[in-house]
Amino acid sequence: MKRRVTPINFDSTEPNKIFSHLQRIDSQLTCMLFLQSLTAVIAYIPYGAAVLYFNITSKWTKSTTRQAWEQVIANIIRLCSYLFAATGFYVSMVSNRGFREQFMRSFGIKRAVRPPSRIRNHC
Repeated sequence: MKRRVTPINFDSTEPNKIFSHLQRIDSQLTCMLFLQSLTAVIAYIPYGAAVLYFNITSKWTKSTTRQAWEQVIANIIRLCSYLFAATGFYVSMVSNRGFREQFMRSFGIKRAVRPPSRIRNHC
């Protein structure tokens, strides 16, 4: 399938540059999608299991201690379900170099530039 949209800040006479730029964007988006999917699975499987458990055991007679423990576990699982909403920023920071650079520029953070190492002869 041929792409119809080309980036506006690239010279159209250099198709290799455009192709490599689009490949980089595609790989970043693929990485972001994979990380977001993984986060969603990690965040919502415990929630689904808890809902299933509470629906199955809703008619059972339970001691107050067991009910208290179930409430503690339910609250922890509810907190973990917010993990998905909270990790979008971190996924972008990990997988998108452009986002990371813009974030660093926004807060005036610069990477320390290391001087090139010099090879010394110890003869």
